[in-house]
Amino acid sequence: MMANLDRDGPWILYQYGDDSQKHRYLDQESKLAFTLQEFQQNEDPNRVIRLVRDGEWSARYPSVMGPDRSYFFMGPENNLGYIVFGNGNIHIPMGYMLRGGKKEGSVSRYWRGQNGNQYKWKATNYRMECLDNGRTLALWEVSPPDKNYYATLTIFPKAMPIITEVLTSLILNQMALALTWHIPSHPGQ
Repeated sequence: MMANLDRDGPWILYQYGDDSQKHRYLDQESKLAFTLQEFQQNEDPNRVIRLVRDGEWSARYPSVMGPDRSYFFMGPENNLGYIVFGNGNIHIPMGYMLRGGKKEGSVSRYWRGQNGNQYKWKATNYRMECLDNGRTLALWEVSPPDKNYYATLTIFPKAMPIITEVLTSLILNQMALALTWHIPSHPGQ
C-alpha cells in the first residue's frame, strides 16, 4: 500500500495560516505534513524560524529523503540571514537561495539543492511554480476566499526526494515577498 501512495501523485498540501513565518501544511486527509514556527535559541540574539517535516507523514512516502527540518536564522530586524538544514553546520546565505533572474524585474528566483542541481521558482504574491529544467516540481497558489486554508501546494513526484528543500525555498520566497526584501537580478545565471 505504501508503494502505491508513493507512485501516485501529485500530492496536495493545504497551507493553514498566511503568516510567512508561521503556518502549517496538512495533506488531503487532514494529516500534518509540515509546521513552520519560531524556534527559541538561547545563543542567537536574532529570530530563528524552524520548518519541521512530520515523521508519520513522510513515513508514508518512501521517496521522501533529505533533512526533516530546516532553520531560518533571520538577520537583524527580520532581514536576510542564513539557512541550516537538519543538524548540519553549513550556513547557506538566504541571498544565495534567492538569486534573482537574468533580467531586472524578473520573478524567477534560483536556488541550488544539496544535490548540486539548480532549481527555479517563478514567484509572485499569489502563485509560485518550482521548476527543474522546465519540469514542474511544485506549484503553490493562494486559495479563493471561500476556502478555510490560505493556499494549496501541489507536489509532483520528482520533488519528494527533496521536499524539505522545496518547502524551505518556497517559504524563503514567501518571506522575501512579505518582508519586501530587495532581490537583485543576476546576469548570466
